[in-house]
Amino acid sequence: MKQLLFFSFCFFIAITIRGQSFEPQLIGVVNGAGYDADIQLDWSVGESFITFQPTDFGALSEGFIQPMWLRRPLDTPTEITEPTVRMDDYQWIVSPNPVSNNLRLQLDRRNEWLCYVTILDYSGKMKLLKIFPVGDRQIDLDMSGFPSGIYLVRLFSPEKKTSLTVKVLKADKIQ
Repeated sequence: MKQLLFFSFCFFIAITIRGQSFEPQLIGVVNGAGYDADIQLDWSVGESFITFQPTDFGALSEGFIQPMWLRRPLDTPTEITEPTVRMDDYQWIVSPNPVSNNLRLQLDRRNEWLCYVTILDYSGKMKLLKIFPVGDRQIDLDMSGFPSGIYLVRLFSPEKKTSLTVKVLKADKIQ
């Protein structure tokens, strides 16, 4: 009888006590950048940002839009007005920016490692995923079916454990 009462008491306590909530809480909607020894993390106005955590493999930003690994040198520009960016020893040319139909990614020399190219809209949805083959110097991305807006073009190399993110403006009619 004592065991039955003990287990009943434990069961009652277990269902009445509420545990810690594991739901993320929003710190704020902010813009800015986070810096570490050799990485930079940028986010823009309107992105729900929870936390920034540096790791051995890059940096992890957690938000309601989409968690994203990002690693790039501090001197890598991400402005729309800057079409040329660097990743490791390679120089990438992203043109035209703004784009209406086809976006071209060019490399200053032949690609020596496998690279993935993704295009994300600002809600974090992946719109396109392509492989940048080893040995190629350029890849064209068809953005003609995308609505006007700002997109993030991300180049990622699993071999190099490095990535580059560039903001691209998609406009249906470019003046």
